[in-house]
Amino acid sequence: MQFFVKAVGTASLGGLLYGYDMGVIAGALPPLSRYFGLNASQAEWVVSLLYFGGGAGALAGGFLCDWKGRKTTILLCDVMFLLGAICLASARHIAAVFAGRFVVGFAVAVSGIADVAYLHEISSVWDKDEIQSHGASSSTMQSSTNLSNEVILAQVEEGEEEESHSGGGSRGSVVSVNEAAISLGFLLAYGVAFAFDDADQSSDEAWRLLFGVGGVIAILQFGGMIFMPESPIWLEENGRMYEAEIAKDRIRGKRRSQRRSAAETSTTHAQSQQEDSQAVDPIEQHSSPSTRAKDYCLRLFLKTRSLPSWLGKMCRSLRQDFIAPYKKQCLVSFWLATFQQFCGHPSVLNYSEELFRLLDGGVGSTTELVVGIGVLKFVATCIVIFFIEKTGRKVWLLSGTTCILISLSLLCIAFAGRPDKHIGGDTEKHSTLLQSEFGIAGIYGVAIGYACSFGPLTWLITSEVFCPSLRGRALGFATVVTYLAAGLVSRTFLSLKESIGLSATLSLYWVATFLSLCFSRFGIPETVEKSPDEIETRMCKMWLYGGRRRQKLCNADVDYGSQDESIPSSSEAKQVQALSSPECGLPVRRASSIKAREIT
Repeated sequence: MQFFVKAVGTASLGGLLYGYDMGVIAGALPPLSRYFGLNASQAEWVVSLLYFGGGAGALAGGFLCDWKGRKTTILLCDVMFLLGAICLASARHIAAVFAGRFVVGFAVAVSGIADVAYLHEISSVWDKDEIQSHGASSSTMQSSTNLSNEVILAQVEEGEEEESHSGGGSRGSVVSVNEAAISLGFLLAYGVAFAFDDADQSSDEAWRLLFGVGGVIAILQFGGMIFMPESPIWLEENGRMYEAEIAKDRIRGKRRSQRRSAAETSTTHAQSQQEDSQAVDPIEQHSSPSTRAKDYCLRLFLKTRSLPSWLGKMCRSLRQDFIAPYKKQCLVSFWLATFQQFCGHPSVLNYSEELFRLLDGGVGSTTELVVGIGVLKFVATCIVIFFIEKTGRKVWLLSGTTCILISLSLLCIAFAGRPDKHIGGDTEKHSTLLQSEFGIAGIYGVAIGYACSFGPLTWLITSEVFCPSLRGRALGFATVVTYLAAGLVSRTFLSLKESIGLSATLSLYWVATFLSLCFSRFGIPETVEKSPDEIETRMCKMWLYGGRRRQKLCNADVDYGSQDESIPSSSEAKQVQALSSPECGLPVRRASSIKAREIT
């Protein structure tokens, strides 16, 4: 048990890195802007390149985890975190800052996949049945992190129709540690910024120390992960059964003497595998290295030549097997992934210190107020993790979105009629005490509302509306979309602020949040303890997807059938046809089962 706790703690340092590198820009951007004399466009690129790098990392993360393994990918991410931190901390030109932010963003996205997968799979070692039924784990590797992917993988493999709370509870609790570590990373970033600002408020190079702390955390995780075992599930999937048994025993805390019997039983199997691997084709055995190199180049050329046709086939398969039959699920996933960023949360967090400086009317120092965001975000995340299974998803989604909407209203009022100043420059305080209180409450409210709604629920709901065979692709799609949306919001915030004003920019976020609230109310069903088929049935009955019109059609068919008892089959056939129409998207077999349940 002691070794298992060490493994969980070491892997969760990736979540700490994830949150720290996401939140550090709030304290580093003002001194960085003063040092390089950044204009609005350059400041936007500094912030948004992390998200664009995250989009590239989300595309490559699943492939890296499946190819090199979870542990090796985590070590690779630590190296990238360290290289990015060195590049940022030693930057003498703004181009080096751009490159460092992109590299760190790539590492953030890949780490969001690898850390969560590692935690999920080592925690399943405690459940023997889960180890034997790990076949679905490889499909989940195409997802990613997001910004809160820890919650995804806690739900992905808990079964299709009947989910056992006892079987997945320990895995959910372990993976939720990473979710809390991300919020703790945000708090650490704000705390370090406060400490450096309090130590030397006149220094314009404090940003170097802020970026450098991320490299220290990466070194700590790298040093710990070297002594951790590889994921036993990944080892089994790659045929390395003997190593998988050793990894399981290490995670369970068994001593070497206790592992000896398991090793002896696996020796015969390992020897047979070795003999098979050593059996070489006689033709290949006697061929020269140059001949084998030519054959390899020829095979590589043929594969490259067939790449366009393979991509076309993959796109057609994606459209026919994924998008067309699951239009409503794709809409829910795309909407949540996009509008969780369009609500303005990235801009409010990334530019929080500047916003507090504009608002400050004697309420407190800006760095102290920024630390308050981290504290509230961490507390809200812990509350959601504890109550999410008891209260349901939709209650938290609607409540958090409403909180964001009210908070943006307060921010629009606080910044109404305010002169806009360039970030990092000197700001004159034009706020009254009431405006400052409204603005501070609004910034805190956006952070709390996001932590209670979009943060964890985007990934959780996306994983639950899709069947297990499609979850990996759906989560990967949502991850890429959310990183690109976050990059777009961060890249345009200062430009909009200068062109139409800060209050009008926040009003655009208000409109997007209001649309998201309406969609959540009329287009997203409750998903807790529901199978994908049951969720789809509920979606077909919702107003946004024409559920009332179909219900009236069904009622009309029932009334028509009741007038003549000799034709009940025709009435039922019409109802099944209505349920299986393209508007509902259900196949005839599933529509018939739905009709049977309604009759019952």
